[in-house]
Amino acid sequence: MHAQVIVEQGQSKTVRIGEQGRLVYATDAKGNRLPDFSYVGYHSGEKPIPNMPVKMTLEPVPGDNTAAIQKAIDKVGCGAILLKRGVYRVEGVLRINTSGIVLRGEDATIVAAGYGDAKYKRTLITVGNGDRLKVKPATKRVITDDYVPVGAQTFTVASAEGYRVGDRIAVYRPGTAKWIRSIGCDTIKTMPWTEGDYDFYFERTITGLEGNRVTIDAPVVQALDKEFGGGAIFQYETPGRVTEVGIENLRLISEFAAPVPGSPYGDPKETGKSELHAWNAIKLNRNTENTWVRNVTGNYFGWSVVSASGTRATVQDCVSLGHASQITGGRRYPFMIDGQLNLVQRCVTFAGRHEFVTQARTAGPNVFVDCIGYDSKSSAGPHHRYSVGTLFDNVKSEREMESRFRGNSGTGHGWAGAQTCFYNCVAPKFAVQAPPGGMSWVLTGVAPPSLYYRQVEERLGKKALEYLTIPGQLENMGRYLWVKKYE
Repeated sequence: MHAQVIVEQGQSKTVRIGEQGRLVYATDAKGNRLPDFSYVGYHSGEKPIPNMPVKMTLEPVPGDNTAAIQKAIDKVGCGAILLKRGVYRVEGVLRINTSGIVLRGEDATIVAAGYGDAKYKRTLITVGNGDRLKVKPATKRVITDDYVPVGAQTFTVASAEGYRVGDRIAVYRPGTAKWIRSIGCDTIKTMPWTEGDYDFYFERTITGLEGNRVTIDAPVVQALDKEFGGGAIFQYETPGRVTEVGIENLRLISEFAAPVPGSPYGDPKETGKSELHAWNAIKLNRNTENTWVRNVTGNYFGWSVVSASGTRATVQDCVSLGHASQITGGRRYPFMIDGQLNLVQRCVTFAGRHEFVTQARTAGPNVFVDCIGYDSKSSAGPHHRYSVGTLFDNVKSEREMESRFRGNSGTGHGWAGAQTCFYNCVAPKFAVQAPPGGMSWVLTGVAPPSLYYRQVEERLGKKALEYLTIPGQLENMGRYLWVKKYE
């Protein structure tokens, strides 16, 4: 099989602005092309994040605030809980398992209290129960095309009986033993890949049906090749899925060591070794959809400020001020995606390892756009085991950006990703490969300035850019002028 790594600077043949003023995409001999990434984020970018009305207001209380905040979460039903100005010490975990709830601060700080014991190594705010989608086996319809290329939004099934426009479907792509052998991941000594562990279920919606020809909303980001098992579609269920939840306008801090004068949450000398404290600020678990995190600052968490494991989350205008942990594997992933159709935009990190990163078996598309990392400790890009369909658009890092074969690195990662695009990114070095049958792109100094925002404009119109971007952002892509508000 042929692997493609396309590197272009100054003028792109992969994607360009055509004579009609719209994007024109090049295809290879099999029809593969750079995908349309515009379907990511809250409601696929088709509506703005709402400003939910305040239904309950809280003031900080002395001691542990866990019970008071959790009681409000459980009681409010739908609407925003406003945390008034002050410091809220939380010794437990805040769990949002009901749709329609917003946790909003008004100059409020939540401190994940407690350190020095393994029981404190936790997530501060969790959304959803983490259950996986459940496909309905009886609804399986085999895709009959010999090859469905990357970027495609149509394919043919053996029978579309029982399906209709508007149905939510899972596009199934099996990770067969033959495919694993073909990309050299069956012989990884540390942990060889095995059949069945690399199956993908891409959540999509049917937007068109013509006989047995199916059109879906968001593109295929991993080719469906009959030689390696082809693909199928299923109807599915998501019992308990949590939607329309937001976390807004909060400072989140992990107390990591004994206080010293001027540093109430721990001695700064301990930030390179302290580990028994809150590990994640916010986790959007699997089985969440159409959620958001905005205007949140996190500090001293060992792993992440936001982990997006669900579907169609938007994380925007957030800052990771730093971490308290050893600088080694499994730590300092400030903005992490291991779900699908997620958007991270205008986020800043300090002293992260893998600052803007995806994880094992991450089904795309996913997008990081207009983000910047300072004092980077390691690479940005897909990490771990096989993330597909990730766009890094105007992302800047002080270390390398990579999408490559990691072999025995870590716990035996193999291929970190495929169908990865670095578009007008800035880094000292790019280390980019593609697995057999896959592709990756490094496109720098090319037009339009932002691929994601241009794709949004072409699909949804300029009105969508008014709520997705901030004033002056589009005119200054690559200059990161908005970062000044954090200085």
